[in-house]
Amino acid sequence: MNFCIQVSNPVFLYSPNEIASDLAEAIQVIFPMETEKVFIVWNCIYIPLSYKYDISVIIDDILPMLSDVTNKKKGSYRVFFGSDTFNAEWNLSWYDESIYISAKWNNLAGNLVDLALSNCSKLETKIEIFLSEYKKLLQQLSIAVEKSELSIVEQESYKLMLDLQASIKNYGSLYQVDTKTS
Repeated sequence: MNFCIQVSNPVFLYSPNEIASDLAEAIQVIFPMETEKVFIVWNCIYIPLSYKYDISVIIDDILPMLSDVTNKKKGSYRVFFGSDTFNAEWNLSWYDESIYISAKWNNLAGNLVDLALSNCSKLETKIEIFLSEYKKLLQQLSIAVEKSELSIVEQESYKLMLDLQASIKNYGSLYQVDTKTS
């Protein structure tokens, strides 16, 4: 079963006079509604996520999930993604360097729920591969926040995002550098 995250190349807004209360609000402020989307590719199904309205809502779910998987050799975690257009429940368990996800899909943009329910209910992959798929997304968000020059009042989530980005060793499959051609 395959799993990857395509971050695309979204436009973000230069917002030096804006103040956001936290990372979630910062993401919503700096990304316009009409820009490229993130895609979770799960078993060849492309699930779109809006930076402005999905990632800004679920970032506070993604970061603790990644933190748990990063910091514990084995464990389990239940995450509820509560965006209107990315509404799902993932039950994760990991041990022996592998991660297993059982997903329940409630609502997805593009009327993809039935397709996701039939093709994206289970995932098994290596922990390192799963985490690596998030590195480029975290980098994309941190670069956008930095270059927007927006101010964030509550820095805890932002710092956690930067720490996770630094701790994940490799980029996902779409963003690995081919050392033979570089």
